[in-house]
Amino acid sequence: MEGASVVLMARREEQLKYVQSVIEADGGTACYCVGSVTEPADCAAAMKMAVDTYGSLDILVCNAGTMDFHMSAINVTDELWTHVLTMDLTSRVYCCRAALPYMVQQGKGSIILLGSIAGHYGQGGVSTSAAFAGIEGVAKNLAIQYSREGIRCNAVCPGPTKHDPRFDV
Repeated sequence: MEGASVVLMARREEQLKYVQSVIEADGGTACYCVGSVTEPADCAAAMKMAVDTYGSLDILVCNAGTMDFHMSAINVTDELWTHVLTMDLTSRVYCCRAALPYMVQQGKGSIILLGSIAGHYGQGGVSTSAAFAGIEGVAKNLAIQYSREGIRCNAVCPGPTKHDPRFDV
């Protein structure tokens, strides 16, 4: 964190309270907004909360995600395809769209989109690979479009990682 004040957003308040308590126990500052990154109004509310609470919105980290369990194109259902693309790709556009006006007004900002090597190498299921390839495209586009506004955008695309399921919010 290194002194950052954090606004968390997720659908489950219990997990948000837990993550907030971990941040605060480590000396950080955090608040949360219950909502879904798949809802544009919730994304807008979280960005507004950041500015109203802390005075600015300097960094946006988009890391919500789901999996398709390596589902092939012939087996992926329409529902799973839509769910994965909405959660893994469209949600990032909603968050960026909500954050960018604040960052443009400030003349600075940093956007970090969490992706996956699945998008770069096609190693996930069809919907996961498509969504994460799209994240790379969105990051490149935003970096080009907003560089003159003092806004950076990067995609971080790790491989498989261990994680603590208590932080799954």
